[in-house]
Amino acid sequence: MLGKMQEHIREVNGMFAEERRRVQKRYREFDDCYLGHYAQWFFWFFFVLGFFLFTTVIVMMVGKWLNWF
Repeated sequence: MLGKMQEHIREVNGMFAEERRRVQKRYREFDDCYLGHYAQWFFWFFFVLGFFLFTTVIVMMVGKWLNWF
């Protein structure tokens, strides 16, 4: 029983390793840099930062406008 479980675990680990290799091939850039993951984080970081900055400016403008009344 223990041997079967170890064999199954080795098989699953092999499947995960093969999937990692396929994903790395899919996202490989021409100069062998894997920029897809970093570019995604870069985009989302500045998108969220810009969204909150935009929202803050709008809220401050509305607050200033309401203060005039």
